Amino acid sequence: MIPRIVHQTWRDRDIPAAMREFVASWPRLHPGWEIRLWTDDDLAALVRQEYPHLAELYFGYPRPIQRADLGRYLVLRSHGGVYADLDAEALRSFEEILDRDRPLFAEEPVSHLAEKLVVVRGLQRIVSNAVMASPAGHPFWDDVIELAVRCRHALDPLDATGPFLLTGAVDAADAGIRPDIIPGSMFSPRDKYGRPCPDLDAAVPPLAQHHWHGTWIPGEKGPPAAVRIKTAFRKARLRWRERRLEDPALREQAVNRAVLASEAPADGTVLIAIPVRNAARTLDALFARIDALDFPAEKLSIALLVGNSSDDSLERVQAFLESRKDRFRRSALIRQEFAVREQGPRWEIAFQRDRRGRIAKVRNLLLREGLADEDWVLWIDADIIDFPPDILARMLAERARVVHPDSVRQIGGKSFDQNAWIATAEPKDHEWIKHVRDGLYQPHAHHLRLYLQDLRYLPRVRLDSVGGTMLLVDANLHRAGINFPDRPYHRLIETEAFAALARRCGVEIIGLPQVQTLHVED
Repeated sequence: MIPRIVHQTWRDRDIPAAMREFVASWPRLHPGWEIRLWTDDDLAALVRQEYPHLAELYFGYPRPIQRADLGRYLVLRSHGGVYADLDAEALRSFEEILDRDRPLFAEEPVSHLAEKLVVVRGLQRIVSNAVMASPAGHPFWDDVIELAVRCRHALDPLDATGPFLLTGAVDAADAGIRPDIIPGSMFSPRDKYGRPCPDLDAAVPPLAQHHWHGTWIPGEKGPPAAVRIKTAFRKARLRWRERRLEDPALREQAVNRAVLASEAPADGTVLIAIPVRNAARTLDALFARIDALDFPAEKLSIALLVGNSSDDSLERVQAFLESRKDRFRRSALIRQEFAVREQGPRWEIAFQRDRRGRIAKVRNLLLREGLADEDWVLWIDADIIDFPPDILARMLAERARVVHPDSVRQIGGKSFDQNAWIATAEPKDHEWIKHVRDGLYQPHAHHLRLYLQDLRYLPRVRLDSVGGTMLLVDANLHRAGINFPDRPYHRLIETEAFAALARRCGVEIIGLPQVQTLHVED
């Protein structure tokens, strides 16, 4: 049973003038109901008194909207009732929905699914958190809270606490506690643009209208004239500098489409490919996890390339292969030294073209010397020290030709491998040109990009780029010539360029935000 309470939240008790008419609609249409406005101080007190274990999460949010989102979920868990944003207007009494034994939500208007930030996340619907109803103490809210903890590193409030997170919680909920979802027109008969929703039913009038004053759908604004002039100059200079670079079309034309058309079987053989350099401190842990893989020995091969190591990496690799002859159907050890220039910190932007170009050459050599008849290649960095025993089976079960789990340095922490990303928008000229350094597009973190840490409410996402910490690849992609460019390709290099080339050849890349590998702390 949903209690007769309407909850609303605002920073204080001074309701904005633009919202007062909407706020007044609730007591007018719900006589005898309790109407409660929760201020920021009220929500803070609720967290301290009833949810002290969430205090660090709640007070650590960088944006007020995140606290408002989590606060409304906690209010409904503790008290039940109807929650309504200040810009939500009651159109009819909610008495008819009170006999429910589980939360009630509405989808956002279907027109919102066409927005770029929805499309890139692959969402098939959006569950709105602008108007919600729930019995008190319903266990679904525990799932929401747990998911909010898991998604605490997401940068966008939509992913951390907002309707995207709520959508993920609803979709993942067990049938016994899954909320009821009604058509979006019941709580919002008009979309963000004021257009009527196509699912409007004249026989069932809507209960409320969300007016989208605080909409999450952004507007667009062009750059000022001075920026446009500077951008034009930068583009002209860049064209001059790139005049002798290989035409990307040549690399795409070189891909063998006949070989590419043949897809590896999901139950096929797998080659584990590991480049190794000065990895003695992590190899034992990595080898232990490989030993623990829940995968048939007769289907598993391994190839390691060791080079430029000043520690005992080579001896450790040799000892491992010698002692595990029965663990693999085939093993290979490649030794190769590469010319290395003395450099500073490896993550410095100035060193990326040389450093990652060299890594690409290592990967390509490992493929040439190590890949035989295997159906799949499982790339693993030598710095990976833990992963689930069933990770390979889970990746193969995706039935995708390229699969990338998340890589973290603490379980549940931020994504370590930020070469795995989704582009949230096509950058405008003035947005990308300033981030080109040494022929590579190297924007700062989160610039028009989502990482797997941002999407942990989703089990599976489509990626635009990959890293190499752990990467499963259909070996026919490599045989067809989709390898790791060691020179700029569309201003990308190595694994990012591999992903760009694969996508231009029609290959879908899948990321697994809820599957994590552990990278050693630097």
